[in-house]
Amino acid sequence: ATFAPTIELLILARLVQGLGGAAGIAIGRAIVRDCFSRERSASMIAYVTMGMVVGPMVAPYIGGRLDEAYGWHATFLAVATVAVPVLLTVVVILRETHVHEGNRAVFAPLVNGASVLLRSPAFWGYALTLGFASAAFFAFLAAAPLIAVDFMGMSPSEYGKYFPLGALGYMAGNFMSGKFSERAGPDRMIGLGNALGIAATLAMVIAASTGTLHPLALFVPMAFTAFSNGLVLPNAIASCVSVRPDLAGAASGISGAIQLGMGALATVITGHVQDGTLLPLAIVMAVSILISVATAHM
Repeated sequence: ATFAPTIELLILARLVQGLGGAAGIAIGRAIVRDCFSRERSASMIAYVTMGMVVGPMVAPYIGGRLDEAYGWHATFLAVATVAVPVLLTVVVILRETHVHEGNRAVFAPLVNGASVLLRSPAFWGYALTLGFASAAFFAFLAAAPLIAVDFMGMSPSEYGKYFPLGALGYMAGNFMSGKFSERAGPDRMIGLGNALGIAATLAMVIAASTGTLHPLALFVPMAFTAFSNGLVLPNAIASCVSVRPDLAGAASGISGAIQLGMGALATVITGHVQDGTLLPLAIVMAVSILISVATAHM
């Protein structure tokens, strides 16, 4: 990506980067489920996610400063600098956690596991809840830089200063999940999170309907939406990989694909309906959370 001479090769490099990044997401969730019960894994996934969100919280500010000082190439060099020690740590320290008996084949168990999971209404309910709740956040990621930089006149580094509001909200939500999911249960936490998400996105719709175009009208409702995601996502993930604990790896991969697929769809829709105001983004986010409420009842 650093040395890509065309946008097409840059996009291809980013695709390969995404393929690699998916391993950490899918396998990390399965590892947690291997080690803990459903209720306990919801708490543990929440704590793990708190650590994971530190990177996205500081990355936009760092990336904005690197871009302003050295150009966009510096961002990918910084990613490589971080990735190398992570790779070495995984190779040296990470042990096998999957203790279920079985052969070492790769694709046959994945196909068989997928056929079982995709026939399960419970798995679909939790996976779609995860996907649509995440879609609200992905819609924000797609539109917020355009709204903030092009329409509000913010610099990349200024955008990076506001962005941590969402990350802090997400961390706080995950902290609450870590504290209370085992006691309250994943389903109750998902319901509470979606209720808060509806309130936050409707507040953004109301602010946008008045023609307000201010950073706080964009980032404060997003912070509360991110807080709601912190309640919904770890509990939905733990529930997905607990439908069949012996298929936790397949469940993690499929639910992760559904989550990112819904996120990708949300970014496309948000891009097509964008009209230079905050309202289209607010509507897409609100509808996403409302659908997440509906799928949670499956």
